[in-house]
Amino acid sequence: MSDGDRSTSKGLHPFLTLVLIIGLVVSSIGDEIYIAVMMLQLEDLSSSGLVVALFLASQLIPAILLAPLAGQIVDRFETSRVLILTQMLQTVLLFVMSLTQNISLLLAGAFVLGALFSISQPALFALIPELAEKSQVSTKRINAVVEFFSRSAMLIGPIVGSFLLGTLGASAALLIDAATFGVSALSILVVGIRRHPGPHEAGGSFIKESMEGVNVLNRDPLLRELTPIYTLMTFALSLIAVSEIFFVRSVLNGSPIIYGVVSALWGVGLLLGSFLAGRSEEDKYPANPVSLSTLNMGISLLITGFFSKLLVMIPSQIYGGTANGVLNVSMVNLLHTRVSKEVHGRVFSAFGALSRVAVIFGYGLASVFASGQSAVIYQLSGAVMILAGAYGFLRLRNVRLEPAESSN
Repeated sequence: MSDGDRSTSKGLHPFLTLVLIIGLVVSSIGDEIYIAVMMLQLEDLSSSGLVVALFLASQLIPAILLAPLAGQIVDRFETSRVLILTQMLQTVLLFVMSLTQNISLLLAGAFVLGALFSISQPALFALIPELAEKSQVSTKRINAVVEFFSRSAMLIGPIVGSFLLGTLGASAALLIDAATFGVSALSILVVGIRRHPGPHEAGGSFIKESMEGVNVLNRDPLLRELTPIYTLMTFALSLIAVSEIFFVRSVLNGSPIIYGVVSALWGVGLLLGSFLAGRSEEDKYPANPVSLSTLNMGISLLITGFFSKLLVMIPSQIYGGTANGVLNVSMVNLLHTRVSKEVHGRVFSAFGALSRVAVIFGYGLASVFASGQSAVIYQLSGAVMILAGAYGFLRLRNVRLEPAESSN
């Protein structure tokens, strides 16, 4: 079937757009099933915090170390084929991992999967503008849809993964997870959307082109200011991710069920925020949603930390999560609209690597203080976000939307 057969005269057929979105949703649920199953399986096999920590590291470290290479692969080759290939490799690797309970082999497989994720995520990012153009829908709307369903998967996936592990066992759960990546790859193949590589600088070295993502983030005056704000927000949230369990259990004296509910409420806010962001028009002053969302997230955390009451934390979680959802959609949309398409892979890889470095530092710092100072961490994280958001708003509130820059 040719590309022309897959689309109407006005663009991609709505049914094919739906097919692709469903495939990506299935893949997102598969990501969360994988994390839940592996966490539970490794804990059961080893009873070791170190093994679980190594698994968590496998989700972060490959994307940091391989960011230059991953971005180059996405921008130098036809992107949908790169995404299909990585997803098929993920399918095969998960099938192999389902055949063993050897901890060393499972961890090795996890790190290889982390490396493949470091390629598939920027590839998906780079395909979104093509999907928006073919579907005749704004990039912001597509970003909001992807954010909404990926966050839905974060709520659904752990439940499904735990259920599959408890009823069918780890091997069957990983096989089902493998199938989700196959479904996603098939949906991309059926839809036939393409992103062809752009021109490359004659005589440009691999290292120079690999650093282009960082250079673009630094050249654009808006991204140069907002990227550190977003990275700082990510660092603060990683502190909260570790501290939340101690805050709910020790400070609020909440039960495990209360902890689960409170954590889920932030996810509910994320869904609401992504929905609201998708319905809004393009902002003429694009820094404002990022800055103000960071500010509002900080307010929610500061209120939670100072009052330390469950009845305060419940609405605060939804409020902060909603701001988080708006922020995520707005920041990704900024990357799409202010950066030329031919460097999308490298820019997203560089941006993601910075965020993951912030997460690692946040986890490490919180592991030292979270158990005894969880309320203080909420207060400090909130204050940091408020200051970062206020700085961004005061400095960038009048910066208008500009077209994507050329990579030349």
